[in-house]
Amino acid sequence: MLAPFADPAITQVSFHTADQNWDIRRKGHFHRRNEYARFLGIKIPLFRTFPKFTTSPSILRGGFAHHCAGLMDFSRDPEKQFYSGVNPAMETYVARCRNYIFCLRPARSSRTSDGNGANSAASGR
Repeated sequence: MLAPFADPAITQVSFHTADQNWDIRRKGHFHRRNEYARFLGIKIPLFRTFPKFTTSPSILRGGFAHHCAGLMDFSRDPEKQFYSGVNPAMETYVARCRNYIFCLRPARSSRTSDGNGANSAASGR
């Protein structure tokens, strides 16, 4: 669980749970989001990503948490300050950091087929 911290750029290890909709096989272990610009109301991909941090259960490096606390604007949503444009100083600081998604075993889908191709969750069974 602490092995990811061998990389000094990893400042948070988040615990993956089944209801978090994160496909580690497809997206990998690093929580990142695509960056977009708007032009005439249309979202245009910039083909770069930025790290996302979470207030979900996780382990943080002490120095990282302490520095972020000093940058925090307590009148705003703490999680959004890392990536939503509301705290540029925070976003600049965390841009070089990484959030590793830790999973003990691959997540299983909560939806199962009833054998007839129907989703039991969708069909109410």
